[in-house]
Amino acid sequence: MKRLAVMAMALVMIVCALALPASAVTANGLYGNVPLYKGTINVDGKMDEIYKQGLKIEAVDYSEKYASDSRADVYLLHDGKNLYVLIDAKSGYPISDYNPKYDGAASWNTTCIEFFLDWSDAAAKAADGYKYYARLDGGLFGGYKAADKPESQTTYKVTVDKATGKFVMEFQFPMRDGAATGKNIGINMMFDSDKTMGKDKNATRSIRGILPGVGNDAQKFKSVTLSNTEVKLAAATTAATTKAPATKPTAPATFDAGIVLAVVAAAAGAGVVVSKKRK
Repeated sequence: MKRLAVMAMALVMIVCALALPASAVTANGLYGNVPLYKGTINVDGKMDEIYKQGLKIEAVDYSEKYASDSRADVYLLHDGKNLYVLIDAKSGYPISDYNPKYDGAASWNTTCIEFFLDWSDAAAKAADGYKYYARLDGGLFGGYKAADKPESQTTYKVTVDKATGKFVMEFQFPMRDGAATGKNIGINMMFDSDKTMGKDKNATRSIRGILPGVGNDAQKFKSVTLSNTEVKLAAATTAATTKAPATKPTAPATFDAGIVLAVVAAAAGAGVVVSKKRK
């Protein structure tokens, strides 16, 4: 009996293993599943409710050397054709103007988000990945495999509150290199914070990231699975508050002796007629 139980357990384990999608295997580990959302996402740099149902990844200090007072959370969704990324962040340092010498590919020196993608999840070197520098002034620059300017195809919007240091970045990345529902893609994110931000000042950089110590090395990225599990916005739950129209209470009937006598007389007359017809 014990032998049969062991064989049954082994069979269950084999069946479960066969049921796992091939994409579940990844070299550097998984953050989790990115939910599928078939609704419309308006890329406007605002936290829509649907993102709260997405995969959330929190940034941590990149290293003790580059420890940062800034913070950032990354939310991910997909619709089968596009990857949607929202970064809800707060700079630990005052947000000011950019020093022009840190424009474009030099943006990593100052305050910006570096976002990295390996659509194939099979990068052999850093240059196999896509690199984006997203700035608080709305600038978006690409690098590495992004040399074919995919940033021009990427929808990007940022909203900034300088008084509080808070900002929200939102991206719509069209899928590339065979990425599709059910497959894995490699990702990474770094939040570069400039402690001495200013148009005439040299940058003093600190970093937070979702994978400390990896940077732009695409072959070391952890992965996410583009899940086929669908999420939906909750239906509006505003209860109907329609009130029945107010009705006036019906006044009780008043006693009228004259009316009563008339009714009695009519009834008596009807009786006479009936009796006559019966003769």
